Amino acid sequence: MSEQFLSKQCQALAKQMFEVMSKVDNVDPAAVDAVVKKFIDVGLTQKKPNGWQIFNEYTINSMLSGSGTPLINALGGAINALAKPTLEVISTSFGGDKLAQREARAMFDSIFDGLKSDLVFLNKGVRTGLPIDFQLTPKALGMTQKEFNIKMEAAGARVDPITGDVSDVDANRFLAESYDYMTKAIPGKLGEVIRFPTRLTVGVDEYFKARLRSQKTMALVSRKASLDEAAGKGKYETLYQQYKERAFSTIPRAEIEAKATRDLPALKKSDPKISYESLVKRYTEEDQIDYVGRLDAVFGRDDSFETAIYDVRNYATDGTFQMKLTGSLAKISEFRGQGSTGAETAMIQVVPFLRTPWNLTKEGLSYVPGVGILINPGRTKTNLTYALIDGVEVPKFKTEVIKMSKEEIAARQVVGLGVVAGLGALYSADRLTGSPPADAAGRASWDANGTKPYSIKVLDQWVSYQRVEPLATVMGLAADTFALTDRYMSGKMQPGKEYEEVLEASWSLLKANVLEKTFLQGFADMITAFDNPNLAKGYFDNLAKRLIPAGANTIARTLDPYEREATTTGEKMAQRIPGLRENLPKSYSLYSADPNNIEARKTSTSQAITGISVADMPTEFQQGMAELGVTFSPKSAKMSKVAMDSQQLSDYKRMINEMSTRMFANAMPNLQKLPNDKIKQTVARNMMSRVTKAARMKLLAKYPGLRDSIREQNLYDKYGIE
Repeated sequence: MSEQFLSKQCQALAKQMFEVMSKVDNVDPAAVDAVVKKFIDVGLTQKKPNGWQIFNEYTINSMLSGSGTPLINALGGAINALAKPTLEVISTSFGGDKLAQREARAMFDSIFDGLKSDLVFLNKGVRTGLPIDFQLTPKALGMTQKEFNIKMEAAGARVDPITGDVSDVDANRFLAESYDYMTKAIPGKLGEVIRFPTRLTVGVDEYFKARLRSQKTMALVSRKASLDEAAGKGKYETLYQQYKERAFSTIPRAEIEAKATRDLPALKKSDPKISYESLVKRYTEEDQIDYVGRLDAVFGRDDSFETAIYDVRNYATDGTFQMKLTGSLAKISEFRGQGSTGAETAMIQVVPFLRTPWNLTKEGLSYVPGVGILINPGRTKTNLTYALIDGVEVPKFKTEVIKMSKEEIAARQVVGLGVVAGLGALYSADRLTGSPPADAAGRASWDANGTKPYSIKVLDQWVSYQRVEPLATVMGLAADTFALTDRYMSGKMQPGKEYEEVLEASWSLLKANVLEKTFLQGFADMITAFDNPNLAKGYFDNLAKRLIPAGANTIARTLDPYEREATTTGEKMAQRIPGLRENLPKSYSLYSADPNNIEARKTSTSQAITGISVADMPTEFQQGMAELGVTFSPKSAKMSKVAMDSQQLSDYKRMINEMSTRMFANAMPNLQKLPNDKIKQTVARNMMSRVTKAARMKLLAKYPGLRDSIREQNLYDKYGIE
């Protein structure tokens, strides 16, 4: 989500920063930090957003407000924090660079260090909703004391050298490219409450960026120790420990307390509420998050590490899937604009998130054997160049996305092959499932049979892996490929139609595991809706449901043990509201799990809270129905072109469930004795057809008005009589 236009006050602050940087020979980095932070804060707060922008901010935070979002983000961050040093070790093993191999091993030094202390980054991100990288020193921005304009240009913003003003467009882009969904359109305390989901998301990202910064710092420390060892400055192990301690050192408590005592009188003049304790806490936090200052202490003005700060920042940004968009994706982002018009808002609603899903998709595909070689996710690289200005060579830093090396891609392929091999063993043991069937009948049968998509059997439960990114992509594709191969090898495809079935299934598995997980799904849903008017209502219903926060939906589903029927837009919104959800009628599968206990569909509490489904194994009856290999079409909300209300639909499904459960339970022993699958499936379909007809008669007897409406519709269809 992009930020909005920056104010004149923001431009004035930028001019102030320009003056500080250009006129003071020995500039205080803390003073620059303060000006930069104020520049950011004012740029985000002193805006005049319109109604469209306020609506966008509300809906974006509404979608992020479920408890599953931060938990899934944390899980993905933890996986990537473990995966990246592993990939480095594998990639360096392909070459003979001893220094690189040392660096890769050094990354493991920090994997479990700082797990608790880095929570300061989580806290800071939640409080401010801003990336920690906005706490910038001159070097972090690529600035020297007297070349502010040149270095600000390198950072992404442009200052007019004559007026000292920051261009609205360039300054806005500088902020927008720093984070995907940072905005302050809704003013006041209400806005801060509504933005809490975004702040929490930023906080989780900042925590794992801190973990990744430590990894890259350790790699750079290792390289410096190796270079200094080669220069005869000491042994690698000794130098490595010295630099490591320096890179992660903090200011002693006594010095912080002395600074607080010294500064308190002056600060109280502008803020009488400030206390000694709060000042000590603030200084302690600022020291803990000052990774730039610690890097500078280790590498100083070492020419070999001019881009060290950028390297650390780029590694962390890439590792949290915040790599900048390039090419056509960047153009799509620009086309979405600021959400200041109805058209831009519509685009944002179709594609609410862009950067993170796209980077996750590329990262996931890089692990797919074979595919990863073609889909190079790239990485962010900053290069140092020099420009001759007034006879003086001035350093400039250019940051861009480049292709990964062959070694880096090979490392992902090795990991992907290992994952696929392990999944193959799970599939052979019937402990792995992939995407659900593409057709409605197949999905309804999976639901009734207790078959959980994208899941692994752990002990006696099915645990979903669908949102375990970035590995979920390769896992889902592997599971579907195994199933397709098994279907082909076992002769279950129609003779002579194998090629067509394989081609169709291949497209379905690609769509399910890639397209439906990214921002492209929004495009696909919109196109489908306009192409098929019958599906348009469902698309707009989904947009309407965004008005009810995902957090409310989490609570509603957690408190209610049953799934509910909803046929109108209002009812679908009520499904997401605690208290109102329970007033809706229950939803039923084609048949119940236990023939002795007719029951409605159960809500997955684990999925509601964490975003990850954990489900019990299918019952013996469900396993028997699954072995028949038959699918039954689900019942829609229309009967003979006449729309049923939610209660009528619930009653219809319940009647079918009651009769089919008992009928199939009694007939199961005889069904299993039939000579082949085709006969079993034909008999089962005939049984379900009889059940459906009987349920229809019972429903029409209960609802005479529905019966009359259907009769009138039939008369019109046959004879044109109204």
